[in-house]
Amino acid sequence: IIPVASPRSDGDLLKASQAQLKSQLITRAAEQFAVTLAQLRKIQSLEQQAQNLVSSNQELERTNQLKNQFLANTSHEIRTPLSSIIGFTHLLLAQGYEPSRERHQEYLNIIQSSGKHLLALINDILDLSKIEANQLEVQWETVNIPALCRNVLALVKEKAGNKGLKLLLDIDANVTTLVADPLRLKQMLLNLLFNALKFTNTGTVGLKVFVKGEFVHFTVWDTGTGISQEDQDQLFQPYFQIAK
Repeated sequence: IIPVASPRSDGDLLKASQAQLKSQLITRAAEQFAVTLAQLRKIQSLEQQAQNLVSSNQELERTNQLKNQFLANTSHEIRTPLSSIIGFTHLLLAQGYEPSRERHQEYLNIIQSSGKHLLALINDILDLSKIEANQLEVQWETVNIPALCRNVLALVKEKAGNKGLKLLLDIDANVTTLVADPLRLKQMLLNLLFNALKFTNTGTVGLKVFVKGEFVHFTVWDTGTGISQEDQDQLFQPYFQIAK
C-alpha cells in the first residue's frame, strides 16, 4: 500500500499524482525483484553446498572402500610367504638345526625364498603412487617354469603335511621357460594353492602345467568340496567366502 495525496479535480495534478504513483510502483517492483533474486541466489548456493556435501560423502565412502579392499588384499598377500617363514622356522627349532642335514638346508632355502618374496611384496605395497596411478610395472623375465613350480610347492609342503594331504606336480615336457613376471606368477600360484589346501581336508592338491595352442595353462586342482553353481556367481566378488 502506497499512500499518496488525494487527487484534486485539477487534471494536471491528477496526472502528476499518477506519474508519481507509477514511479513508486516501479521502484518497489525493482526492489522486490532484487530481494527475490538475492534469495534465489542464496537458495542456489545452499543447493550447491548440499550437492558438494553429498559428493564429498560419496567420495569419502568410495575412498574408504578402496582402502579396506587394499588392506584386505595386502594382508592376504603378505600372510602367504610369512606363514612359510614361520612354519619352516618352527620345524628347524623343533628338530634342532644341524647344518649337515640336507632337509634342514632345504628348510633354510625355503625360508630365504619366502623372505625374498615377502620383501618384493612390501616394496610394491610401499610404492603407493604407482598403485594409485595404475602404473605398477610388470617385470618381464625369462622364467624357468619347472623350477618356479617346484619352489611354489615347497612353500606349501609344510601346510599340506600338517593336514595329511598329498601334493602333485604335473608339468608338460614341452614347458621349460616362459617370459613373465616371476613375482606375479609365483604370487598367483601360491594364493591358489593355499586356498586349495585350506578347503581340502583329505586327498590331494595338485598343480598341472600344460600347453594348449599358443598358451601355457596353469591349473590348480584339489579333492576338496568344490564350489556350488550358486556360489560360483560370487567367485570374483571381493571378501566373499563360502562356508567350509
